[in-house]
Amino acid sequence: MKRFSFVLAMLAVVLVLGLAFVGCKSEVEDDPLNGTYSAGNVSLVLNNGNWTAKESGNDGQRGTYTASEGTITLTPTDFYFNQEMASQFNTTVGWKNKSQCTPILKGMGLTDAEIDEQFAPVTGTISGNTITLMGNVFTRQ
Repeated sequence: MKRFSFVLAMLAVVLVLGLAFVGCKSEVEDDPLNGTYSAGNVSLVLNNGNWTAKESGNDGQRGTYTASEGTITLTPTDFYFNQEMASQFNTTVGWKNKSQCTPILKGMGLTDAEIDEQFAPVTGTISGNTITLMGNVFTRQ
């Protein structure tokens, strides 16, 4: 009987702990940089460590970013090939990563070093509602 009481007590403890964990909400705070920033017809959409650059509303490039102490670093991971580009370079429409872009870019005459530059991190500054990258000032919308 003592063994049964002990097992019952352990089950009660496990149940209480389990309910406590299930009942707790994960309070993950959104990145304060999240949003859309524009410079002319180019927009930069930041979303919890990921970014997408668009020109006139059309996808162009995407990747990841980190930010700290007034500095932001964007690392490109993919380029978007729209219908026109896909036809021109004999590929499919959609996002292409570095390994998929390399033969296309080499076919355009780019060297390995030039291809690496296309995927190299870009560092800029953050000040209030603006991000400055490569001389372009993007303002939060």
